[in-house]
Amino acid sequence: MRCLPCCGSAAGTMTVREFVMKIRYSVLYTIYCVLLVLFSTFLFSWSIYKRGRGEELWFIILEGVATIPLCIEIPINLYVQKRSYFKMWWNWLHLLLTLLCLSAWIVLYGEYLYIPSLSIWGDAAYIEDLTIIIHCVFLLIIERHRSRADIKRNGRIALNVVYDYRNDSHEAQSQNYGTTTYFPKSSVLEDEPEEPSPLTNNMYSYQNQSNDYDFYSRFT
Repeated sequence: MRCLPCCGSAAGTMTVREFVMKIRYSVLYTIYCVLLVLFSTFLFSWSIYKRGRGEELWFIILEGVATIPLCIEIPINLYVQKRSYFKMWWNWLHLLLTLLCLSAWIVLYGEYLYIPSLSIWGDAAYIEDLTIIIHCVFLLIIERHRSRADIKRNGRIALNVVYDYRNDSHEAQSQNYGTTTYFPKSSVLEDEPEEPSPLTNNMYSYQNQSNDYDFYSRFT
């Protein structure tokens, strides 16, 4: 995995997955979602104002500007979470909202080009803008809070993401502050033997001594 420079890490580098997760749970990502909600609210208000009339080309372009970033998040999440992506219900909801938003934008563009096969949905702009708003609110509420990360006094998010290759699941624990840690597959042992406790060792030793005593007592 290629590493990126990072001033906050001990080794001075971070992996691509760590960089993506660091951005995902940062304040910048929250601002991005809030701005996208405000932008979609403006487009939704403009759709109400233009109801009954055709949309201009600039409106179609702005709808694409609001839709494409949501589509880009799908391959990013697939890259970060890999097989565990399809095991989480919020990812399926994320995918469903993205497909609905993309379909509405394609239909809206078809209405602008007067394509009969794509002109069956007269309120595509309403559906798309509402989907974007719901999508961003979903990202702000569920996607960010599912890690149960708390913002500490230094303004950084306390997050330690542990990727377990045994069950392909993510666990977030508030142990390290402002760090994202991934355990490599080689460091996770499938059948790791447990160290016996001192009490267990004493019990085994006493049992062996008792067996030896019973064995030698037969010949005395």
